[in-house]
Amino acid sequence: MPYKVRLSHINKDFTFDPYPEGYWSDQVPDDSGLIFLMNRVAVAASQHATVEFPEIEINKEGRRVTVTAVNGQLIYNDTHTAHCQNLKVIPDEVIRLLEDKPLDQVFVGRGDEDSGAKLGSYRKARYSLAFQIIIFAMMLGSLFWAGVVYHNEFVVNQSLTEPLEFEAEPDLEDINTSKTFSGVYYNEIRDGGTVFRISSNGIFEYYEMWYSKQTGLYELHRRLHLPFIVGKHNGELAFLAGEVHLLMPVSDDTIALHNDVYQRSQGPLETFGNVVKK
Repeated sequence: MPYKVRLSHINKDFTFDPYPEGYWSDQVPDDSGLIFLMNRVAVAASQHATVEFPEIEINKEGRRVTVTAVNGQLIYNDTHTAHCQNLKVIPDEVIRLLEDKPLDQVFVGRGDEDSGAKLGSYRKARYSLAFQIIIFAMMLGSLFWAGVVYHNEFVVNQSLTEPLEFEAEPDLEDINTSKTFSGVYYNEIRDGGTVFRISSNGIFEYYEMWYSKQTGLYELHRRLHLPFIVGKHNGELAFLAGEVHLLMPVSDDTIALHNDVYQRSQGPLETFGNVVKK
């Protein structure tokens, strides 16, 4: 099903320089194309301090909704439906909302705090650029420290982590099981965000996302490259990488890792930035 879209406050090449004026329209052929478009806008919005939030107006069979990228977080608004305003969403959930699915089916696999939580009315008038830069620098420092702590706890000191209750299942160790869940998964698109990839040949790769001023894009730094095995945890299908990294499928397109839920991406790893090769 094709979609007609109209984008404002962002240039056609997904940049903000020169300052975007007016709007531009396009036609997206299918769901995958719309998901890719929303990902591109979210990534761009998370990398730059903007005066106005980028907005996508989606028209499907005469029905119009808007998706606004607020610092990389997508906000869904359907002014004709009271319970579908100011919803925090990811691209796949937008598709399900446009299909008029019940909210419990739209936000399947997400925690209570994240399941379409409504935001307060957000202001389009932003703080000054200098203030935003100061806040961004403070957040960057906090994220860097959090990354150091995570690295020390989960990567350097893997041997200090208590063993997980995991039982390998030889019957599940086949190419089809791994292939079903193979792909790229992301949590949040932001500086310090994380992305992982699982391959059909049994390899788990974990990346950190850091913004590069030189390229104006995110750089993906690989932190883990480990084989994984298929088995069960508490009777449920699971993957175990490096003896401490437990991946629990929540649905066909979501996997939980360290209590965070990751969504499967429709695009390759390079969708989120440049992969740094060491």
